[in-house]
Amino acid sequence: MAAGRIPQSFIDELLARVDIIEVIDAHLPLKKVGRSYQALCPFHREKTPSFNVNPDKQFYHCFGCGASGSAIRFLMEHARLGFVEAVTQLADRVGLEIPTATGPVRRHGHAELYAVLDQATQWFVAQLRQHPAAGPAVAYLKQRGLSDRIAAAYRIGYAPPGWDHLLCGLGTDPDRVDALVRGGMLARKDGGACYDRFRDRVMFPIADPRGRVIGFGGRVIGEGSPKYLNCPETPIFHKGGEVYGLPQALQGHDKPKRLFVVEGYMDVLALAQHGITNAVATLGTALTREHLGRLFRVVPDLVFCFDGDDAGLRAAWRALETALAYLSEGRSVGFLILPNGEDPDSLVRAEGPGLFERAEAVTPLSTFLFERLSAGTNPRTVEGRARLLEMAVPLLATVPTVLCAISLRSTCRTGHAWMRPAGWHQAAVHAPLRAGTSRNARCPRWSVRPSRPCCMSPAWRSPCRRTASRIWPACPARGSISWWRSWAWCTRTPASVARPSWNGTTTASREPI
Repeated sequence: MAAGRIPQSFIDELLARVDIIEVIDAHLPLKKVGRSYQALCPFHREKTPSFNVNPDKQFYHCFGCGASGSAIRFLMEHARLGFVEAVTQLADRVGLEIPTATGPVRRHGHAELYAVLDQATQWFVAQLRQHPAAGPAVAYLKQRGLSDRIAAAYRIGYAPPGWDHLLCGLGTDPDRVDALVRGGMLARKDGGACYDRFRDRVMFPIADPRGRVIGFGGRVIGEGSPKYLNCPETPIFHKGGEVYGLPQALQGHDKPKRLFVVEGYMDVLALAQHGITNAVATLGTALTREHLGRLFRVVPDLVFCFDGDDAGLRAAWRALETALAYLSEGRSVGFLILPNGEDPDSLVRAEGPGLFERAEAVTPLSTFLFERLSAGTNPRTVEGRARLLEMAVPLLATVPTVLCAISLRSTCRTGHAWMRPAGWHQAAVHAPLRAGTSRNARCPRWSVRPSRPCCMSPAWRSPCRRTASRIWPACPARGSISWWRSWAWCTRTPASVARPSWNGTTTASREPI
């Protein structure tokens, strides 16, 4: 199909349905600044963000190199896709069928799917109250401590046993059957016949931030496999990027500042039952960049709750690795590691919401990072510190430099000997280049203020032309005087030049940097 044969009316409709923020955010982390979003431009080298994305106009523009365009242009330029490939990818994302050269344009918009899934939600809720076989499902929910109020707020329902209850209840004509199939509620056999995908399960509707149902998760009652079953991928449901409970979390707070991220539907419901409504759950998948992008667009602070066993700690570490590259100024990540053998559901039912309400119970990302790294080494030995730095530097390199400095400074205060000044020096040397950096000199971002009196020995000078006198750190804490006591030096300083030590004296270093 030639690119020129795609009607302009279809392109206009496609761009109207696509969210350019979600498209670009899947390729590079965006930071909200005012009403727009910013990032380092992917089309040229720069040190301060000049790449802006306007969600109102659905348009991006770089003030540095002049690159601009729509979501289609971004995929063509950044992902190196052809026009047709870019249009196809976006059309698949929003559920539109591209016109073919031989057939009429057949468009499957979102409205029909949203409508049929909302009707399915109402039907499942009615079955939980009316169907003769719903008794075990009701008993299960009560045994888990859920009230009618929480069940109604989260629209919990029931899919009766049998192969055609939903099909007979909602599939009144071929078009509606087709919509239910595309929405993941019905499955189609090879012969063309359809049957209910969910049978004898408690149903949990999954909604987008606007409250529109986009899919379902079902928990089997009694014996059966799998224990939890989700909808397949559909034009409006992408399991790797959706979370459960987000609209309820947003409705329960005028402007939420923190979200707890847990692992299961029942964890969210149990926390809500005890008054903690700002909790969401991934859908049985590991944390992804899509999850982080969606959540950071609504709150600046995320707390991940994991079990204290080995599996939980491994999941926490994977979440940390994913979150490192997504942090920016104004965002924070913490970890709430629960006692071994406990999950949020069991813990809140046994002890109440106290643990989730205490700020000191949350471990900051920087503390969790270095505690885990130092668990298998001895940070008080030279070898241990070297090993720790070897493991830490690649991780820290994925974080913006300012955040790296803040995290390291915070960790120094906790008493980690290996991350005291010498360790910070090495981490700073390997940090990514930032604004104000000479790429040839490979200096960390330090601002030089020659007007300040030099407190180092007059004999000490760096040959870097940017270094005149005292080197004053460019403030991760916005000019805090406490940072003026920190030292840095240019990596081009000859090995024979004496460098300042952290106790105020000078030491000669001949080790290569």
